[in-house]
Amino acid sequence: MTDDTPVFPEGLRALPRSWGHWPDEETPERWALVRGVLEAGLPPARLDAPEPRYYPDLKCFPDDEDPSDDWFCHEILREKVKDLPRLTVGQLAGIEAACVADGLDTTDFREGRWTWRIAGFVVEPALYWCGIADDLDALDPWFPELASLYIRRRMAVEQATLALVAVRALPSARAALVSLAEDASIDGDARDAIRRALREDAAGS
Repeated sequence: MTDDTPVFPEGLRALPRSWGHWPDEETPERWALVRGVLEAGLPPARLDAPEPRYYPDLKCFPDDEDPSDDWFCHEILREKVKDLPRLTVGQLAGIEAACVADGLDTTDFREGRWTWRIAGFVVEPALYWCGIADDLDALDPWFPELASLYIRRRMAVEQATLALVAVRALPSARAALVSLAEDASIDGDARDAIRRALREDAAGS
């Protein structure tokens, strides 16, 4: 393994750097790219804690509260890496070294929580774009299946939940939501949002 070795698998590295600028057309090629990104970014098993973590602006902290070491690590990450899908081993080591130099806790930095945290930042836009798709049929049935796995494995849970709720006109998405609503292993906020959406549908029918 060298400094140029990619941290993430090929599917995640296929994500364009200008991902936020979605083209008007929803082509089969674009949906194939989205699906590949989501398949590559899915954890193989349930994470110990949900990722990625949300990091507020510094001004959001009360005057008597100092941000955690994780917050400062994230700021260093944002400063040093502008192209997360193509993050390399060398770049990640440089981020860790910068964090250590600042006296920050980098426990389990490379192989654990931070690897999945960064991957979560990469996949969140893909989940978002699925949630605002015009051609819902292009998402059937692969997206509801993947979104359910993301929720169950605690990866990008909020965005996966929002996207799945948004496309619930698809029978496969609605079936996934019904299943998730009864799954006791799902984190409470996600389960509450899913149950609320299902109740609203029932009340409007």
